[in-house]
Amino acid sequence: MPYYPNLEAEMARAGVMRKDVAALLGKTPDTITAWMEGKESGFPVAYAFKLRNELFPGLSIEELFEPAA
Repeated sequence: MPYYPNLEAEMARAGVMRKDVAALLGKTPDTITAWMEGKESGFPVAYAFKLRNELFPGLSIEELFEPAA
């Protein structure tokens, strides 16, 4: 189960893959997977904002990165 289900859903709708996020943020796909699965304490704030600003500007950061219940 993804730690950020809203982010996963928005990525799927937009056709964005984890490797695309990795390239955008200058990280490895393994790092992105670890963040998206809630390992390593999740997305660092600066990277979360960059991802939102670049790919999902119409969404709030709270909505996009709301953790799974």
